[in-house]
Amino acid sequence: MPTRKLQNPEDFQGQKFYIGIDVHKKSWAVTVRSLNFVVAHFTQPPSTQALLNYLQSKFPGGEFYSAYEAGFSGTGIHESLCKLGIKNIVVHPGDIPRTDKEKKNKTDIHDSRAIAFYLEKGNLHSIFVMSGKQQEFRSLNMFVYDGKTFTVLKNKDGKAFYNVGSIIEDKKGNIWTTGGVDLNVWALSRYDAKSLYSKKPTVTEIMSGPPAFLGLLEANDGSIWFGSFGGVYRYDGKTTTDFKSKESQKATFSSFQK
Repeated sequence: MPTRKLQNPEDFQGQKFYIGIDVHKKSWAVTVRSLNFVVAHFTQPPSTQALLNYLQSKFPGGEFYSAYEAGFSGTGIHESLCKLGIKNIVVHPGDIPRTDKEKKNKTDIHDSRAIAFYLEKGNLHSIFVMSGKQQEFRSLNMFVYDGKTFTVLKNKDGKAFYNVGSIIEDKKGNIWTTGGVDLNVWALSRYDAKSLYSKKPTVTEIMSGPPAFLGLLEANDGSIWFGSFGGVYRYDGKTTTDFKSKESQKATFSSFQK
């Protein structure tokens, strides 16, 4: 779809821009509309700051409104966009009107165009999104007890876990956990033994993704195994192997036979 150039390209003070975002883990498809025209559509890295930088450089002084579909990305993107001054809503995928043609030709850029179009028309409404404090209150948090007080262990972003699946201590005294870092995003994290009782323990996020990470165990060789609804994984200290793939399964069976 061709885009339309706007007048007064150096000053968009008070002009409203509507941004539809189709969110994926590795990239976002973005469509920008204003005055009932598409003024930009592009693919970008998954970064709210990168999006804001683009909008401010192309449409300085504009008022920005955005929306994306609820899904694996949870509400972290929503919170980040709002903090940057972009008025965002999270919408239910089923609430976005689509023609039969759009349903049959569903692509990332088509989805972002539909979101931007209906956002500008005023046809989209946000699902209920809990505040950060509300999420913490309903969380199944993880605590460290130093003999006197309990302290909430937080993830790499400095937030309490939304949920906690498993906790283990490895041979070196490090603490490993699988926990939800957002509504639909889980992470495998390691807390350094030496800093565990400090005010801000050193935490390393090994892997994150939409499948819920569940059980944890340490093998005799020191590798960490963990499961999810999508399969079984092993972290050997450097790389993570996904054993649901045929290649990984072949490697595992051959090692068992030796």
